[in-house]
Amino acid sequence: MPAIKSDAKQSERLLNIDWGQPQSGRQQPVAAAQAPAKLSAQVRVRIDDVFAQINAYRAIVDSGINTESLLAQSLISQANAIFNQAFMNLQAIHGFETVYADTPVEHANIDDVTDLVIAEVLKLQSILNPQA
Repeated sequence: MPAIKSDAKQSERLLNIDWGQPQSGRQQPVAAAQAPAKLSAQVRVRIDDVFAQINAYRAIVDSGINTESLLAQSLISQANAIFNQAFMNLQAIHGFETVYADTPVEHANIDDVTDLVIAEVLKLQSILNPQA
């Protein structure tokens, strides 16, 4: 396999990223994440838990790419696009008005939609990578 030059070093590892396979510590697709009957207008999400499921973000973490490189910036943009699209899809379905990221747990009156967002992210990634 030819090496790819990234920044000032050779990297064969980048060629070995298996975009469709979950790494250890990542969730398998959930058959159907069950949403509560009615979600409140204000919801919260655990950002780190969601991004850990996004392949483009995992590629940066798993391969140790310099985050200032063009490749990393492209992967970060892809990860953000998937995250944002997942929220837009869920907002259209559930009508969220306000989303709080990493809200302290003591705000019990705010529904946690992290599992719903993860399920939507996994669904979007399987659309983008159908052979996975």
